[in-house]
Amino acid sequence: MADSGHTRGMAFDAAAMIPRLKKRRVSVDYPARLAGLMRPDFRRDPVHFKLVAVSVARAQGE
Repeated sequence: MADSGHTRGMAFDAAAMIPRLKKRRVSVDYPARLAGLMRPDFRRDPVHFKLVAVSVARAQGE
């Protein structure tokens, strides 16, 4: 078994289809960042998200 963010539970792949709202492009990147997730290499692997360090206070909404 290979050691990766996927096998350690720190990364996942997700594809989301989000409709345009009033001619505006909508992205999952902003809510993902709020949840402590990021896409490290969008051009080569656009569905890959990984968990990044988030402070406890921010995670609790303080």
